[in-house]
Amino acid sequence: MEALGDMRILVVDDDALVGLITQEILEDLGCRAERVEGAGPALERLEADSFDLLLSDIRMPGMNGVELARRVQAGHPRLPIVLCTGDAASWSAELCGAPWAVLEKPFTPAQLAATIAGAAQAVDVQAASRAAMAA
Repeated sequence: MEALGDMRILVVDDDALVGLITQEILEDLGCRAERVEGAGPALERLEADSFDLLLSDIRMPGMNGVELARRVQAGHPRLPIVLCTGDAASWSAELCGAPWAVLEKPFTPAQLAATIAGAAQAVDVQAASRAAMAA
């Protein structure tokens, strides 16, 4: 299983139990996880504090996870984003070509760790590529 070190992760899920379980898995993986129940509280937390990754459910009332990811990416372009869904097929049009990792529910701790590590590494590679092009 991937070692995630001391990553600070914001978990967004309108289902309190799913959010709590995800938070506990992340803490077992060595992460510092904070949980909120919706896009509005997530945006508030991201403005108030810094995180190493955003992990959000897609299907939520009000602003869904795809809309949240777009808003977050506009304001925090270097923040890795992982979107979770139990129904990826119904979101395929919105996710086609999206720069975010997508994790299908239910997932194992190993799948969660690998997806987070991959998303974080992809953002690092993109940043290094932009820096090299600017030089």
